[in-house]
Amino acid sequence: MAAIGATCGGLSASITRALSDDGVDATRVNQFRFIGAFIVLALILRIAAPALMRIPRVAWRPLLAAGLLGSFGTGLAYIVSLTLLPIATAQALIYTSPIILLGLSSVIARRWPTPVALATVVVAVGGCWLVVNAGASGSIDPLGVAAALIAACSFAGYVTIIGRLPVALPALTIVIAMFGVATVTLAIVPDPVWTFPFAETTGEQWLGLLGVMVLATLVPYLLFAGATLRLPGPVVGVLATIEPAVAVITAWITLGQSLGAMQIVGVVVVLAAATAAQLPGFAGPPATPHHDGVTATTGEFAVANPTSNERIGG
Repeated sequence: MAAIGATCGGLSASITRALSDDGVDATRVNQFRFIGAFIVLALILRIAAPALMRIPRVAWRPLLAAGLLGSFGTGLAYIVSLTLLPIATAQALIYTSPIILLGLSSVIARRWPTPVALATVVVAVGGCWLVVNAGASGSIDPLGVAAALIAACSFAGYVTIIGRLPVALPALTIVIAMFGVATVTLAIVPDPVWTFPFAETTGEQWLGLLGVMVLATLVPYLLFAGATLRLPGPVVGVLATIEPAVAVITAWITLGQSLGAMQIVGVVVVLAAATAAQLPGFAGPPATPHHDGVTATTGEFAVANPTSNERIGG
């Protein structure tokens, strides 16, 4: 799930870049994709499975935090970093999130990660740096660096919170709650939704926006939420590094961007690390297992076991 979600995110990068080259403001792209995704998913659930829209009161606070971190925090901070840093540098900083995730998981579980888990995460991040060619020339803005690191921490926090919800929820319930938080926030900040340039947006731009909404928002967030309920956070973080690798290959095919030898090496390294992260022995069960008492069709919830065993990398 996480690998497919990262692949979708990587494929959407070329669409996002094309929209930017066509003059569509990045903050508007971010606004449209989350609000549009919320409307589409809410309509589908309202018609097909309204029970999945019920959210127990005990889950509201963590889902509010996850929504701000996973959508608003990561999205807006990422956009700010892209406006202030070379794109490759911004991506390289953002995809330090697997290291942050491994650290958070270790602190929560109160045990050191195994050498295999630590080595795999470091290799994945190193491969990601090669993929995005972090050593490329370009000015480094401290505010841009801060924004990129905030985006990385937001992703790590989002994955950690979702993996440790006080009740076990279906992935659809988690995502609709997060999109709802993002919609309320992005409807006002940074630009009010009623000032969206509807009339000035062309047909091709609308198609691009819809593509970003589906490939960069609906599909990845649903798959990452599902993966986070089944896999430890560090594994999800490593699998997420597939995204820049897919983005580089897609840009090479569709946009004609160059693909250097070191980037090819980075793609191979990232894919090897992603494979290693899924092998037995990398990490134990998720921090909060998905309980049998949860049914995606009825929306029934089971209280999570706060004393469940946690293992990081072994």
